[in-house]
Amino acid sequence: MRTCVITTALVLALTGSAAADVTGKLSLTGTAGRPPLRGKAFLERTENPFLGGKMLDPMPYMVVVLIGDGLPVPPTPQIKWKLLGESFDRPILPVIAGTDVVIRNDGRRSPSLFIEDNADLLPQTPLNPRGERAFKAGEVGTVHQIRDADTPHLAGAVVVMPTAYFATPGKDGSFTIDTDKLPDGKYTLKVWYRTGWLENVSEEIELDDEKAKKDITLPPGLKIAAP
Repeated sequence: MRTCVITTALVLALTGSAAADVTGKLSLTGTAGRPPLRGKAFLERTENPFLGGKMLDPMPYMVVVLIGDGLPVPPTPQIKWKLLGESFDRPILPVIAGTDVVIRNDGRRSPSLFIEDNADLLPQTPLNPRGERAFKAGEVGTVHQIRDADTPHLAGAVVVMPTAYFATPGKDGSFTIDTDKLPDGKYTLKVWYRTGWLENVSEEIELDDEKAKKDITLPPGLKIAAP
């Protein structure tokens, strides 16, 4: 079995056949930094002199992705994304191109959701409780920012990944990538964070019958690479 572990660094320990899953754990070094402002209407943040700083947990905003040439492309699926009150059940939803994303409102409000920079993709009309609304994900690399016209802090993102071999880490950073039917060969492991790939977090890995171990240090600040 191939095992991928990310501790103080990102450690891959891969063994066994090409049909095994890749599992691992993300651990942070340094601080995650502050998330970017959402637009010109938001003021720059100021420190609260009475409360200690509380760092935002970056794990829900990360996706671990296995990339390589000739990876099989599965049929485009349908994925349901739950809206729970004033937040989505996961702030970032990774999908492949062409996925039918179905937003289900499991809250009590009727938000008027819309997609930034693409108003035609998701009509801005109230979504009633227990109601559903769907749209089709765009091309690879697209980030569909979903917002509510009446609640600025209600936001989520649908990220279109280059492959279907990805996983979102759990609260403790653990993840599993299903690599069923992947042939032996060289692949690259990368980490997506919020709106882009983490800078300098990329490692070539060899999937074969021998053990492989590589370390990738997650840089302090979690800087996103330029497009």
